[in-house]
Amino acid sequence: VRILEENAVANPASQSSAHSELRLWQLEQSTWKIVRALLNHRMSTDMEEDSLPKAHPYLSDEALIQQFMATDRQMAEIRIVEEWLEQTAPPFHPIETRAGYYPHTRRADILAEMDPDAPMRLGKALAAEDRDYETRLNETIFRYVRAGRLLEARDLCRACDQPWRAASLGGGQPFADEFIDGLGMGAPGTAVTGNRNRAVWKFESLNPHERATYAYLCGDAKNFLGAIPADPASDPIDIRLPVEAHAPADIFADLERSENESLRIAAAEPFHVFQKWWLLDRFDNCLVSFKEQISRAKGVDVEMIPALPHTLRFLVHITLLLRRIEYPVDTAAGDYLLEQYVMLLTNAGKTDLVALYTAALPIDAQIRCYSQFLQGFTGDVEERRKCLALAHQHGLPVEEIVRRTVQLVFYRGILRTPFPTKVHTDRLITRLNDPVTPADNEQIRALEWLLFDNSTVATT
Repeated sequence: VRILEENAVANPASQSSAHSELRLWQLEQSTWKIVRALLNHRMSTDMEEDSLPKAHPYLSDEALIQQFMATDRQMAEIRIVEEWLEQTAPPFHPIETRAGYYPHTRRADILAEMDPDAPMRLGKALAAEDRDYETRLNETIFRYVRAGRLLEARDLCRACDQPWRAASLGGGQPFADEFIDGLGMGAPGTAVTGNRNRAVWKFESLNPHERATYAYLCGDAKNFLGAIPADPASDPIDIRLPVEAHAPADIFADLERSENESLRIAAAEPFHVFQKWWLLDRFDNCLVSFKEQISRAKGVDVEMIPALPHTLRFLVHITLLLRRIEYPVDTAAGDYLLEQYVMLLTNAGKTDLVALYTAALPIDAQIRCYSQFLQGFTGDVEERRKCLALAHQHGLPVEEIVRRTVQLVFYRGILRTPFPTKVHTDRLITRLNDPVTPADNEQIRALEWLLFDNSTVATT
């Protein structure tokens, strides 16, 4: 990923296919991060309940939320996903800091009053320069908050002489009182933080990024998603919202049915589809979905289906990982995708990898897949010997495989049609000086597979 990113920066006018490849690798990189984070959580048996305040009727909002997160596995997962989304938020260039409160508007004497609500209350617009800066400032604040960098967003507001906005952003923090919660040693009221009235943040304001910022912090899905068209680089999946608004499944359903075409397209992207099923802890649905997609494309080269080879490789590796740690996985769908991946490796001539992945299949599939690989292999004797050595190394049933390989070749050649009657047997005999046909040469070379192993010499 790092190499592709460096190439993209060095050659911005490079082919779009390189940028598409970079996008796929970036998606896979971020997907593996959430796989690891949620897998660690799901495989653990103990919930963290240390250092929590003792329960009593007067606990603050923050203390209640902490207790809920520590004792409810689904909510704990949502917190994990929140952190992942913040870590994988798209990079951006923050706006430059500008001291002075609406300087152009003040000099132009447009407003008789200069409090933050004055433009709305008086029905007058800011000066064009201030209006443009306000728009870009709100977008920067939104991106900071989206990336979990709330403190930096508030610092930016103070540096721009808008401390009221910094205070407003702090209103998304749940109300907490360390004295009441039993976590502080000071006097009552000395460690009070947060906002008792977070619901007021769900009221609309004018700027879309400002509205989306507050929506993100308080869990208002409608107004948060409204900013997506202005922020096309962001990931369309966001789980902070269902903490207070909707269930995760409903969020994904809304994205898939969105009137915004870019959201619908992004939600259908293969890695986002996997992320959806993984976050919902329904990985089998993902495997079955991709199995059906490949099945419907029967007769079409898998490599020609956009992004599928990359996605197929990823799904195979996640399937093998989950099987290794005995995580529940749909066996039939997993084997089907694994077999398709072996076929992909076979067509790509990845000799060193075919045996490795074939070994993860059931015995019958091992014989079928590896014999199909060998019957089309055209390497020299040493390369053929290496193929069988790899099969032995990975525990494949070599004797059955080579027999099946020879059968496949002969069924395409001399055994393709029934033998003629005895009267016409002479038609099968050629003269000694006749050239060897490519079909005959292929069948002769097929017998080589039986000569590399003592167990198959008798069969020859």
